Formats: sequence, structure tokens, C-alpha cells
Amino acid sequence: MSRTLQTTAEAPLALLATSFPELLQHIASFLLPSDVAFGLRLLCKRTAELLSAPTVRLSQPCPALDFHARWGCGSAFTQLKLSQRQKLLSLVAASGDMQNLDCILAQFADNSWGEEVLTAAARAGHRHVLEYFVEEGVVINYNVLDAAAGEGIAPFFLEVG
Repeated sequence: MSRTLQTTAEAPLALLATSFPELLQHIASFLLPSDVAFGLRLLCKRTAELLSAPTVRLSQPCPALDFHARWGCGSAFTQLKLSQRQKLLSLVAASGDMQNLDCILAQFADNSWGEEVLTAAARAGHRHVLEYFVEEGVVINYNVLDAAAGEGIAPFFLEVG
């Protein structure tokens, strides 16, 4: 039954990919690379052939289900060295995606990840990420404040204290 539903859903895309490949490519140009890689390319064989595999950057938001499948508990994350885990956490903080950030933070026992995570979020202008860390009791230092000031979010820190 699921194959019937999948075939039914694939039919319009396969028709679009076969009959109007330029239109499909134009539509894909407006999507995030992660949406093309984890969504559009997977819908049917013809779209996968037609659309090149985009580079997915972890510093950009990506679908939570795909992220969690790759980096969630018991995944590839546990095989990374500490420095690689910290880099991944910094990239996800820079994306501003709170679901994915929570997924990674849940795998750290403490705040052993360092200030580069906060600095990455500040440089990307994600005030909500910084607010989250402050609410969790993380101390904001001068380097993070300087990075935030460069993005125009320094007044947030004055409000916090």
C-alpha cells in the first residue's frame, strides 16, 4: 500500500521532471540546498538524475528528521573526536536551528564545548541561540560580546546583565 501512495506522489514530479526539467531546476533554485538534497532529489528517480547533489552546510538550517537520523543519539556523533564534536556544535549553533542544536547539546554531559559555540551563534546573528544559552546559565564573555556587537545584537547582553 505504501508503494502505491509513493507512486501516486511521485507521478506529478516525474511528469514535471520529464516534461519540464528547466522548470523543476528553477523551482529547486529557490530551495535551501538541504531541502533539495533531503527532499526533492529523493522524491523520484528522474528528479535525482536531473538535480545535482548540492553541498549541505551544517551552518545552515537542515531538516530536523534528517539531522537527527545522522547526528542523534547512538549515531555518527559518538564516533567523532571531541574537537570534531565541538566544531559540529559550533556549525549547528551558527545555523540557528534550535531543534538540531538541542539534539547535539543533549549528547554533551556538560558545558565542555567552549566559547567558540557562542561566538559562532553571535557571528551568525542568532540572538535566540544566545538567549537560550544565557537561560541555561552559560556565562557570556568578552569575545562573544564583541562578536554579537558586530552583528548588532549587543544590547541583548546589556539587558541580561
